[in-house]
Amino acid sequence: MFWSAKEKRWSMTLILFILILGGIIFFELQEFMSGFLGAFTLYVLMRKQMIYLTERKKFRPSSASALLLVEVVLLFLIPISVVSIMLADKISMIDIDFQFILGKLNELAYIVEQKTGYEIFTGENLSFIPKWGIATVQGVAQSIYSLVINSLVMIFVLYFLFIKGKKIERAFRDLMPLKENNKTAVLQEVKVMIHANAIGIPLLAVAQGGVALAGFLIFDVKEPLFYAILTGFATIIPLLGTGLVWAPLGISMIMNDNLVNGIGLLLFGFLVITNIDNLIRFLLQKKLADVHPLITVFGVIAGLKLFGFWGVIFGPLLVSLFYLCINIYRQEYTPRSESLND
Repeated sequence: MFWSAKEKRWSMTLILFILILGGIIFFELQEFMSGFLGAFTLYVLMRKQMIYLTERKKFRPSSASALLLVEVVLLFLIPISVVSIMLADKISMIDIDFQFILGKLNELAYIVEQKTGYEIFTGENLSFIPKWGIATVQGVAQSIYSLVINSLVMIFVLYFLFIKGKKIERAFRDLMPLKENNKTAVLQEVKVMIHANAIGIPLLAVAQGGVALAGFLIFDVKEPLFYAILTGFATIIPLLGTGLVWAPLGISMIMNDNLVNGIGLLLFGFLVITNIDNLIRFLLQKKLADVHPLITVFGVIAGLKLFGFWGVIFGPLLVSLFYLCINIYRQEYTPRSESLND
């Protein structure tokens, strides 16, 4: 189909208008973006169940949607909400003695200075610790409450995705400015990445949290279940990960003259908790997508900033789609180029 110059102008104007309206809507609903992304994730994961109920079992779409929402509430919303509220209440009651921490750090610095003659800590470069600690505790609590609210938004949006899912899929596919084979490749990448992250990351969190719980019990950590849950959540944080939990615990035990258990916990965290990540990923790669580590690391860093909690899924997805689009462009418009996967 050939468009006249007038039709092209009208189409560009309409696209610009759509982008402006979309930007306004996104900006105003940004705090609920996790709910929308969560609904999309669960729709992709449960799409086959919806098709089975409506096409094989002849359920009405509304009845099938209601049944699947009950499944989501029982298996996802209630457990996540209970854990989130528990963590938020627990974190809000934490009373950190920063003066004690500063005193212990100064004692450690004095010993090092006596041995090496090098001044590590000064009053100026330690002054940030109380402010950082308070801001971190408040930020974590606020994020957990936001997760609960967005879970409710997710349920509301998910119902309509179940009802109109096939029409939305067809419309999305029709709007993609790609050839049919490339449309299929992009949609398949979306499906694979969502399954890999939505299933793999929770399994990894449960595994590392369980192993951490065993270590906390062995080395006599107070409230081991609470810190094991925090360890599970910490798996989504790039690079540092679970070390944000077991390392401060081990150092704190050493500072409180519990030398054996403190050193034991640090060694257990470094040798066991950290390395269980590699073992679980190796096992999952046989069942799920073999995602390159760089895609995961940079995707999660960008995703957490853009999308909050659900960024652990959609961050790597964005990076993976970016990589895929480069490959498609090279294949379609630079014929002599080879795929980056070759």
